[in-house]
Order: sequence, then structure tokens, then C-alpha cells
Amino acid sequence: MDRTKHQLVAEIEELRAEVSSLKAALRDAESESNQRNCGVSPPEEALRESEARFRSLCESSPIGIFYTDLMGRCLYTNARWQELAGLTLTESLEDGWSRAIHPDDRAAVFAKWNRCVREGRDFEKKFRFLKPQGEVCWVHARATAICNDRGEVIGYVGTDEDISAAKLAESVRKQVTVDLKQLNQDLERRVQERTAELLQVNADLQRQVSREKLLGILTQKIRQSLDLNEILATAVNEVRQILQADRVLIFQLASEGTGVVVQEAVLPEYPITTEMRFPDESFSEACYKYYCQGQPRIVLDVAADEWAYCLVEFMQSVSVKSKIVAPIVRHRKNDSPFVWGLLIVHACADYRQWQSTEAELLQQIANQMAIALQQAQLHHELQIEQKALRQSEALFRSLSDSAPVGIFRNDPQGQCIYTNPRCRQITGATVEEMLGDGWQQFIYPEDLEKILPQRSVDITEKQGRSIELRHIHKDGSIRLCQVNAAPILSTAHELLGFVGTVEDITKRRVVEQMKNEFIAIVSHELRTPLASIRGSLGLLASNVLSNDPETAKHMLDIAALETERLVRLVTDILDLERLESNRGVLEKQWCNAATLMQQAVEILHPLATEDGVTLECVPLPVQIWVAPDRLIQTLVNLLSNAIKFSSVEGKVMLTAQRQSNCILFQVQDQGRGIPPDKLDLVFGRFQQIDSSDSRDKGGTGLGLAICRNIVQQHGGQIWVESILNQGSTFCFTIPMPLELD
Repeated sequence: MDRTKHQLVAEIEELRAEVSSLKAALRDAESESNQRNCGVSPPEEALRESEARFRSLCESSPIGIFYTDLMGRCLYTNARWQELAGLTLTESLEDGWSRAIHPDDRAAVFAKWNRCVREGRDFEKKFRFLKPQGEVCWVHARATAICNDRGEVIGYVGTDEDISAAKLAESVRKQVTVDLKQLNQDLERRVQERTAELLQVNADLQRQVSREKLLGILTQKIRQSLDLNEILATAVNEVRQILQADRVLIFQLASEGTGVVVQEAVLPEYPITTEMRFPDESFSEACYKYYCQGQPRIVLDVAADEWAYCLVEFMQSVSVKSKIVAPIVRHRKNDSPFVWGLLIVHACADYRQWQSTEAELLQQIANQMAIALQQAQLHHELQIEQKALRQSEALFRSLSDSAPVGIFRNDPQGQCIYTNPRCRQITGATVEEMLGDGWQQFIYPEDLEKILPQRSVDITEKQGRSIELRHIHKDGSIRLCQVNAAPILSTAHELLGFVGTVEDITKRRVVEQMKNEFIAIVSHELRTPLASIRGSLGLLASNVLSNDPETAKHMLDIAALETERLVRLVTDILDLERLESNRGVLEKQWCNAATLMQQAVEILHPLATEDGVTLECVPLPVQIWVAPDRLIQTLVNLLSNAIKFSSVEGKVMLTAQRQSNCILFQVQDQGRGIPPDKLDLVFGRFQQIDSSDSRDKGGTGLGLAICRNIVQQHGGQIWVESILNQGSTFCFTIPMPLELD
């Protein structure tokens, strides 16, 4: 773009100099002659040619070009300038060009323009055009002064370059800078707030450092692992050592109100209570409500515990005299507390005067255990979810990678974030080319213009849709695809994005079109003979021809001929269907080409004699690997067509010749020939050179299509060469295999 602009400016300068020199020459010529000639003088003609070149160059320029007089009145603007300003040529002339300048920029533009005019300097400024439709266009305007032979400025010629894209990018960069600055300020503020919070916490910890030291050590050990059993085992062992207790256990509450000891640390001389189930009365409703408040209990004498009088014998059996109980309280999702279990410390050797600070420490440890248990459970659930997610993702990837349809996912803004291999195969694009807005370049422009506004509606209304779109493959081919998209919603019905499928239905549409065309043609081909048969039989059935036996016989002959035509049509349709569906397996064998050629000629010899056509054959005695019946069918079809379209006393020739890797068969006639625009169509279904051929010649329009399929199944090729009014030559090849499969 820069190189083109510089070249354009250079050419403008060259033309400007040429115009100036021509003007000078014109003035010299006028001074030497007192009267004008009737014709145009050579300097004027050269000037006009130069100006014409200048205008032609300007009109083809990709940038806006304008020309003004010394006062700034516009004398000329090119088409590109008019497009940028949204004005016509007439509207831009004189002072009209000033209306295109954005109202907010006019004062600055006029001020600089007037200053440049006064000082005789070049003009350059970036400003906005406001088009009548309201569209804003940023331009970079440059103007150079034009001087006469005396060095006086007589006007300006300049350019306007569209810089809207650059301005937009600059605006985006500024906005990103502002956003980053705001984010940085928010981050600094949050860091400061967090720092203040940490300082406050640190001050509180310093006040209780001695007491919390043991708690910190234990908490650290508990949280070193997220394994539930390891957390509980660490807790009971550390608590027993910290409090120098005889036994420490964790009692987990069961759903029916009883419980079981799940972890225990006890001196060797005392019984183990693990897996022992306590009686139902051991955990009353009043006791449960108390523990739900997260308050510890000190029991100096277990025999006098009013909430556990039924446990006196049990406590004596396990040698318990005093205890501290700290509830492990957790919270449900609705924030309601429940007692998961109890952290219990036993004094067995003697009664112990437990201190309130020891009870508070034990409760703090229980609270830490509750947190650790919550984290362990969340970690366990997370592992299960991650495993399920990995399995689900693996399954999705496996299904997606092997899916016969394209699969894609977009974010809420319509940016593509995933495509499967089939989706990329439809467009021939890479993963990177499809991501973001990249997928849009592979949608046919007209279809993209239709779906983009609707996509905004779908995103707003969180709706899915199904639509047929044309996709552009990288090789330039167009693929018709069925696209289905559905919204992905969170549990709060927030839009998380869209997921959809892309199915290439190009072949399906082609097949459907071929099917419809085939049905229409077959319906027409069947309806015509049936109408003749029905009409003939109707006349006979009505006894109208009872007194005219010759006409009645003629009607019967018509019905018989049309019946034969129907039989041939149905036979050919079934034969062609078997060939195209590969249901008819070719049973190949070694055959003598000369024998097959002679058999085909013998079959059609009576028909040729009846039509007055000479049928000749030049057999080639060579062994070929073919299905003999199918090859004879091909030769008969080609020969019968040649005979039908040959004139009386015409000649049809069947020849064959050996080539390097195949046998070339040729059927040549002297008939009317085939127009050049029909040569590629004659091998299609129901293709007739003339619409009356099916009636006059009795053909079904499927013979050549059958020949093509037979030759192709043998691995050969078939074509026709023809000259109008001189005849046609149908050619096909049969490969010579090097070895048999």
C-alpha cells in the first residue's frame, strides 16, 4: 500500500509539472499571436491530454485525491475521496467539502488549513469525516501547494487516506491500557487490604503465641495430609502427647444417635476402645444441642456425669476417671451445624483437675480437625469429580474424535473454543484457524451476514437453532452443511456458551436432487407409453373401431409397441440400478475379443438389414479378461444406436485395436452426428439428442448410461467423437491386466 501510494504521488507530481510546462507554452503561444486559430492549439491539446491522464489516474486511485484553488474552494475530487466523505462530486465542490468534516474537527482543520495557506506550506492533518448516514471515517489528509511560473501559490492538490482501522486499533490499545491500569490499581488496593488484614491477624497471634504454638504444630501436622484416616490418627497421637493424657480418641456419631470410636491413642496398659459401639443413651438430645454450639465439657468425675450416667460401668471397664470432651462441629450446605463427632481425652491413672485453657486448646484442635475433615471430604469429592470428569472428557474426546459429524463449542460471545477433527475436515482448517472468530472466514459471506444478527438474538434469549449454511473449504469448494447449536446453561440458568454439530449434507442434497430428477424423468417416460396404451385400449374397449378392423389392428400394434417400450425401460432401469449399486458382480473370464465382436454383429444384423444399413466388423483376435455378456451388451447398445441414427444405405463399422495397456473398441457411423455441447451429456440418464428420439427411435435414454457403467466396472473409459452431419465414433477401452487377482 505504501509503495503504491508513493508511486501515485510521484505520478501526480510528474503530471503537475507537465501541466505547468504546457500552461507556460500556451501563454508563450498566445503572446506571439494576436488572434486564435479556429482549431485547438498544440499546447492546449497537450494540456488536455495531460489533464485527462491526471483524471484517469485519480479515478483509479485507491486513496482520495482532491484539488482546490488558493482560497480552499474545491475544484475536483476523485471517486475514492467522495466515498470516504460520503458526498457526490457536485456536493464536494466549492465549499461543499467542508460539510463532510466532523463538527468536532472543523475548527482545528480550518485553522491549520488557513495557516498553511497564509504561510505557503504543505498541509497535513488527521481528522474525521461524518457521512450523511452517520458513519464516521478517519482520514489522514496531505496537501501540497501548486505554484505558477512566478512561484506564486495558485492552489493545492492533496490526498485523503482511510486510517479508520488504525484509529480503531489505537483506541483499543488505549482502552486496554486504561483497563490494565485500573486492574493494577484494584490489585494494589486488594493487596493493601489483605496486608492490613494479615497484620491484624499477626498481632492477634502474637498475643497468644505461647498458647497457640502447640496448636500450630498440631494443625500443621494434621493439614500435611488430606487423607481422612491419616488426619485422625495424627490428631489423637499429637493431642495425647501435648496434654500428657492416658487416652485420646475420636468418637464419630452415627445417624441413629449412637457412635463408634474411629481412632485412638492409648497407653499400653489400658484397654482399646476402637470399634466399640456405645449405647443409644450415651448421646441424649440435650447433650447434642449443647455440643452443636461448639463448646467443650470438662468432666472431673465420669461417675457423676449427669449426661452419661448409663456409661458409668463402661467407663470403669476401660479405666476412665476424668475426661474432656470437645465437639467436632461441621456445617451443612445451608450453614446449619451438626456434630460430626467428639474429640475426647481420658485420664485413667487418677482423677485429673483439667484446666479451662486445656479445654479451650482441645476445642481449638477439634475446630481445626473439623476444617481438615471438611477439606479432606472436599478433596475426596473433588478427586471423584475429577476422575469422573477425566473419564467424561476422555469419553467425550473419544466420541468427538470419531464422530461422523463436526462438533464445536463457543463461548457466550460466540468465540469458538473447540472443534473436533470432523469439523475441521469439513473446512480443511487447522485448530488455530477455527478458534475465536476464525470460523467465520469459512462461512459463505451471504450466509454469514444472515446468521450474525440472529446469533446475537440467540445469545440474548439463550436459544438454540438449526440452520443450513454453506461452508467454504480451503480448496475453494463449497460444502452445504446442517448446523445445530444449543445453549449450555449453568444451574442458575446463566449462559456458559453454545455446543453444536456440523453435518456435511452436500452429497445428500446432490443425491436428493438426482433422485427427484430421476423420479420426474421416469414418471414422464412411463406416463408417455402408458397414455398411448390406455388410449389404444380405450378405443378398442369402447367398440368404436368394431367396424374398422384395420384401425383396430393398428391400435393393438401401438399398444404392443408401447408395452415393449415399457418393458425395455423397466429392464434398463433395473439393470442400471444393479450396476450403479455394485450389486451385480462381474464374472470375468478370458474371452476372444473377435468372437464377442462377431456375436454382437450377428445379433444386430437383422436390424441393420431392415433399416438398410451396412454393418461391418473388423474383429481383433486377442484374449481379454472381461464379463462376456456385459461386453456384448455394451457392443449391442452402441451398434443399435449407430444403426438407429444412420441413414438408408449408411454404414456402421465395428473395429478394435491393441494399444500399450488396453484394447480400444470403436463403433463408427455415418449418421447426423452430435452437437459439441451434447458430447458430455449423452452418457447421462435419459439423455436424448432430440426429444422426439425416444418416440421415433424407440430408445429408453439409458443405454449409454449402462454402457458407461459396464466399461467403468471393467476399469476402462468411454467417450464419443463426432462431427455434425458426418457421423459419430463411440470409443471405449478394456484394460489388459498384467496378472489376475
